[in-house]
Amino acid sequence: MSYVPYLTAYETPRLKEMMALVDQGLDNHQVAEVMGIRASTVSGMVTSAMRRYGWKPPQKDETPMFSDRERQVLALYAQGMKPQTIATMLHLTTNSVYGAIDKCKVKLGVMTTDELKAAAREQGYDRLEQAS
Repeated sequence: MSYVPYLTAYETPRLKEMMALVDQGLDNHQVAEVMGIRASTVSGMVTSAMRRYGWKPPQKDETPMFSDRERQVLALYAQGMKPQTIATMLHLTTNSVYGAIDKCKVKLGVMTTDELKAAAREQGYDRLEQAS
């Protein structure tokens, strides 16, 4: 689905540029890099726009493929741990943990962290062994 043609005239040029990059298949971190802003800013703006227009991220038919690190972060996050705690446990920066969380949201086709936790629990990621 192409999002840009459906945006109203009231949306900012910055948001339109973000959504155009999302249309091209870039994830939040790639969009942030291209635009020179924080990934969390991109995530917030894109999520708000998608909610405003009632859009859902594209769903994929295949099971998402997580990296080992994403699987570790997702398992701990689904168990209710805070990103700062996960970062300390896995010897990562907090930004790396947030990046893994963002990638997992994209791969699971969810927009919010609550939806991510629910999807992860539903698929059993909260029962994975904690590897460090």
